[in-house]
Amino acid sequence: KVFESKNIDYKLYLEALDRDAVLPWDHIDTGIKKSHLLQEVDKALKEERTLSCLENKCDLCQGCNLSPLLEREFKEQIEIPSVPYSLFGKKAQNIFRYRAIYSKRKNARFISHLDLSNIIQRTFRRAGISVIHSEGFHPKMVISYLPALPLGMEGKAEIIEFKSQYLFEGDEFVSHVNKFLPAGVKFLSLKKFKTFKPRLNEEMKTLVYSVDLKSRAAKEALKAIYKEKNISANDDYKKVEKIVNDFLADYKDGNIEKIFPDRKRKKLFLYLKHSPHKNIRSQE
Repeated sequence: KVFESKNIDYKLYLEALDRDAVLPWDHIDTGIKKSHLLQEVDKALKEERTLSCLENKCDLCQGCNLSPLLEREFKEQIEIPSVPYSLFGKKAQNIFRYRAIYSKRKNARFISHLDLSNIIQRTFRRAGISVIHSEGFHPKMVISYLPALPLGMEGKAEIIEFKSQYLFEGDEFVSHVNKFLPAGVKFLSLKKFKTFKPRLNEEMKTLVYSVDLKSRAAKEALKAIYKEKNISANDDYKKVEKIVNDFLADYKDGNIEKIFPDRKRKKLFLYLKHSPHKNIRSQE
């Protein structure tokens, strides 16, 4: 009944997948073909046994060290020359707090927040950026982030904060670090603070989001809303304003500062209050 009340067909999630269906992980090349896995499924359904590597001939998949052939072929020890690691910037006696602004555009909008965090940390290591680490058995870079963007949403001015004992000049830092970032992610500026308070999530008061009203997805969504709510007007922006006003009239939570369509820039802007504890999600 709950599924029916939300117009969700639960049978789609319970029925078997088509054998030719494209799965989310098909783009990952593990070295094992999908056809082989389907053969194993068929054998399992028939209760047929697959011989293990100890019982079958070695296919040199290099997934284990059971094969004596591999031991003979890879006896030679390869020495990897060590590369001198130098840190960027000038070391100081004090610890500084830095606030960096970066953008995540185009295909980079499909990078999740967790993956982006790993990318930034890996970039700092490659660029020789010394960052204060947490204490304990598994120290990590202490980096503060704003609330995560929904997957697929671009970020024009995202912010991170970190601490370092090294002095960085804004333009030099940006130019140097951007060499190690993937396409679509780019640092825009860096600012240094001598004090550690207020923290990033305590200082931020408002988060600004925008929707491109010219995009096909926005036009299709608005068209469906017009039809559902029986909204008619010659001016599309008048229609959007009515939708926004009706929504704000029903929405009693104080987390929304303002929502308005910008006729000149052809965008819908959302100003949401930011809290260090819990925020309203922009996609909702």
